[in-house]
Amino acid sequence: MIFGGDVGGLDVPGGTARLGAAGGYLHDNFDVDERASSGRVDSVFAALYGSAAYGPVQLSAGAAYSRTTTRLDRRIVFPGFGEAAASEGHGTTAQAFGEAGYRFDLAAPALGGLPLGHAWLQPFAGGAVVHLHQDGFGEDGGLAALSALAASQDVATTTLGLRAEAALSGALPLTARSMLGWRHAYGDAAPTAALAFQGGSPFTVEGAAGNRDAFVAEASLDYALTGNAAIGVAYAGQFGRTAVDNTFSAFLKVQF
Repeated sequence: MIFGGDVGGLDVPGGTARLGAAGGYLHDNFDVDERASSGRVDSVFAALYGSAAYGPVQLSAGAAYSRTTTRLDRRIVFPGFGEAAASEGHGTTAQAFGEAGYRFDLAAPALGGLPLGHAWLQPFAGGAVVHLHQDGFGEDGGLAALSALAASQDVATTTLGLRAEAALSGALPLTARSMLGWRHAYGDAAPTAALAFQGGSPFTVEGAAGNRDAFVAEASLDYALTGNAAIGVAYAGQFGRTAVDNTFSAFLKVQF
């Protein structure tokens, strides 16, 4: 659940601005059947954001902070041994982003005989920083129970890309949007955790590394039901040497 609101049309020297705030609650359950393990994640977050337009120059920035609780239950089973372990951990995430772009309005009165409401291209450059902190925790269990030291990670990204939007007017109120870009990551691309068995020496476990360099793409198509409501489909993808992500979604959007 995410709730927010913003105010647009604010006058600033040489342009206009928009300021807003958002907050919400996120919940996720996951199961790893092959390891008889499961967990849940609950997060509460708050965010501030804003943008400014100076003619074709578009600027935007924002920051968010979240508090997360993670609960894990797992079984450790091998010949001659079987135990169950459970833990609850807490952590925080702080992030900030900024972006600058230049919009070129396209003079295209029609597309295949259909009237265009508007069309534009926008090259942009953006950056983001994320600080993740996980508190230490200890599992409840037997000999195989683990304890973890507190740990922090910092990741920054830069993105160079091109956005495009075109909207049909008249009897077919469709809006198509797309983005293509290249993203580079700095900092702790591979997550690590310092763990120890009860009474044992600490050791380090490394998780799946993210992409240092990746091609990113987004596309969506909206159909306006009314002036304030639309339905649509969207795609987002990231392609790199280390990992590939693909996301498809359908949505109903209502503005008031």
